[in-house]
Amino acid sequence: MNQTVKKAKQKKGKVVSLIRKSNNLIEAKYNFDVWEMRLFLMLISQIRRDDQDFGTYRIYYRDVAKTFGLNLKRGYAEIRESAKSLLDKKFYVDTVVDGFQRQDIYHIIRKINVLKEGQEGKAGIENQEYIDVKIEDEMKPLLLQLQKSFTTYDFANITNLGLYAIRVYELLKQYESIGHRTLGFDEMKKMFELEDKYPLFANFFAKVINPSVKEINKYTDLYVTKMEQIKEGKRIVAIRFDFKVQKQLKEPLEIPEAPQVLIEFPITKMQNEGVQPADSVNNDRFAKLYPKVVETLGVTPSVFIDLIKVYTDEQFEQAIRVTHRAKIEGLIKTNISGFFVQALKNNYTDQKEERLKKEKKEDVRKRHKELLAALEIEKQDRIFDRIKELTSLNPAITNEAIETLKFTDAGKKAIEIEEQKLNRKLEVEDFRQIKVLRSLVIDTIFIKNIASFSDILKDYEAQVTKIKQ
Repeated sequence: MNQTVKKAKQKKGKVVSLIRKSNNLIEAKYNFDVWEMRLFLMLISQIRRDDQDFGTYRIYYRDVAKTFGLNLKRGYAEIRESAKSLLDKKFYVDTVVDGFQRQDIYHIIRKINVLKEGQEGKAGIENQEYIDVKIEDEMKPLLLQLQKSFTTYDFANITNLGLYAIRVYELLKQYESIGHRTLGFDEMKKMFELEDKYPLFANFFAKVINPSVKEINKYTDLYVTKMEQIKEGKRIVAIRFDFKVQKQLKEPLEIPEAPQVLIEFPITKMQNEGVQPADSVNNDRFAKLYPKVVETLGVTPSVFIDLIKVYTDEQFEQAIRVTHRAKIEGLIKTNISGFFVQALKNNYTDQKEERLKKEKKEDVRKRHKELLAALEIEKQDRIFDRIKELTSLNPAITNEAIETLKFTDAGKKAIEIEEQKLNRKLEVEDFRQIKVLRSLVIDTIFIKNIASFSDILKDYEAQVTKIKQ
């Protein structure tokens, strides 16, 4: 019996398509690259709320390119390879049975049908540039007939997000009605399969969390208003995210055959009107700046294309703001577009821009200070853990450090004060129990065995250099 193939249909305008996932799936451990993630989400966006079984789902290359607003360098071949790699991917879902931890391991894709290689350039090939996908039936509890413990969101929210931003967005979306969620550092690394990367919290935050939150705030219906680092002792163990909904999710349009979401991006509208970005111009930049500069300020498309090759987004945004304020204050009588071009080329500024620059510089300084403080805590924790390893392997190291302390000015003074308090000579255990003495012993062990900490110090210096760049 032939399987019903659910195809993406071409529609004008925006079709709202929902992603529905079991919360167990959102919190599962897995590791996709960004195109594996995007294909998987396009796949499940075709599942209807009332589906009893999985169909065979069809994804066209042209729809992938349109949905994500870009051209893939290798065209169909790139999504074909991503589909093939999905065949080998698995989800790992933790469970607890009678007090014992167990794990369900799901194979995701049962079968794919792809266009074979070596046929590029043949007439009519664009109609064959699709992938048919069959999902494993074992995945039904995670994707079909969801009645409780599931999360829904508009597919359009994630089309501009990177890999980790999608994961963080889904984890926050689960708690949309609450408005905050605390996620453990180790918990997130496990879910993202990053246990062997980013040993320092500061590095994980800088490379994964902070960029993800920026993308979420810019492109989705959620807006993270605050991130609070939670500590156990000196170690940062979790982040609390406070967030709000910044726009209402629309109800999905009921369209037969569960058509795939097709989104009208600004770049598509421009191309339909005959305006094409130059080959050297990034489509995302073009789409973002075109409405502000051409449609709002009246700069001609040809001048806009010349300018976008030369000036940065930050320079464009400053010139746009300065032009708008000059217009409001009556400083521009007629030629708004001409004023903007001069503002961009000559780096026009005003009092508010200077204040914004000062505030931005201060924000950067504060952020650097926070990251450096977190990095220092991570370094001290690693040093302390290394000292425990060294002393467990060779207990004599502690005794040697105590003897060394007796001949230093700081050590002699601290020992004298503590002996007067106790009215007796100090014993080895006192150097473990008394905080000031324990701290001096740790510092002495570190100094006397500095070579044993070279890798920690090297990592620390490298991370400090990155932060200060």
